[in-house]
Amino acid sequence: MGRPEHRIADTTSGARRMAVIVTATVLGGMIAAVGVIGSESLEPRLTENARSALDDAGFTSIAVRFDGREGFLSSATATDERLTAAKRIVEQVEGVRWATVVDGSEASPDEVATPTPTATPTPTAVPLDPATARWLARTEILFAPDSAALTDVALTQLSQVAALLTDRPDLRLTVTGHIAIATGTEADAIAFSALRAQVVVDELLRQGVRPGQLAVVGAGAEDAVGDNATAEGAASNRRVTFVIEEDS
Repeated sequence: MGRPEHRIADTTSGARRMAVIVTATVLGGMIAAVGVIGSESLEPRLTENARSALDDAGFTSIAVRFDGREGFLSSATATDERLTAAKRIVEQVEGVRWATVVDGSEASPDEVATPTPTATPTPTAVPLDPATARWLARTEILFAPDSAALTDVALTQLSQVAALLTDRPDLRLTVTGHIAIATGTEADAIAFSALRAQVVVDELLRQGVRPGQLAVVGAGAEDAVGDNATAEGAASNRRVTFVIEEDS
């Protein structure tokens, strides 16, 4: 009868040992999991507390980060003495195991200098070659009597002028409108001549010329180049001309 009782005791003892092993394994896993979770929540708290302590002590330019309970300080500008003093402050924060100074290349983004924007330089005017300058000075956009409409010939001329200006964004032109015979007041004559100049400018802008390259002037009936008593002379006065602006 003793043997069966012995076997039962052995079985009970083995079950207890198995229960202990299983319990230990489960507890070990729980402890490990708690350690990982604790580490993840610990680092932000230590960083916040260390950052606050450094700021209170005037070490705002020194960056701090944590790996577990180990703190790492860096700065691109602080002296070794200030870094050493900051290290002592961080090590006094509750929960910090130790702190060390690392290379300044790990400085916080606040310490990275923001590059100063470089202003786009204004193009410097380069003189046109003499032949092109003479061609532009001789180019005249002509209009029908009492009209500010561009003719087919005028559109062809303006395409050539636009090509020059888009290729040379440093050039600036004064676009001057003229009329043959003034009708109405002098102000009316100037306004109509300016309208002709503006029509030319609008077409150049449509073809890609920058607004800053063009200035509009209305000359009215002044600066006539032909005799208004003849049809040919009057036609030559209904014009828009171009003058290259010189830098002052």
